[in-house]
Amino acid sequence: MSDNDARQELADAFGRELDPLEQYATTFEETGIDPFEVYVEERLSTKDISDSAVGEYHRTFREWKKHMSTVDRHPACPNEGHIKGFIDYLRGERGNADGTVKNRLMY
Repeated sequence: MSDNDARQELADAFGRELDPLEQYATTFEETGIDPFEVYVEERLSTKDISDSAVGEYHRTFREWKKHMSTVDRHPACPNEGHIKGFIDYLRGERGNADGTVKNRLMY
């Protein structure tokens, strides 16, 4: 049994989905609302952070959206594989160290 088969069997046993956010992608696309901009406007605007930190959020969001467009999924609805792929991109193509990758994921 492959790892994915075992994961699917466990998910089925607990009545869970392996990719629970997939079902919401169409709704996000239909609304036309960018949830990342909502976050910036409603959450970041209330924090005491520098303009450069806000810029880092925007840069990370742009790179994340670009990555998710390559897998044809709304960026607000990732699965584990999408996140691992983004980590690989940050390490490989961007040359980011593990600490930098961790910080980027926290945005």
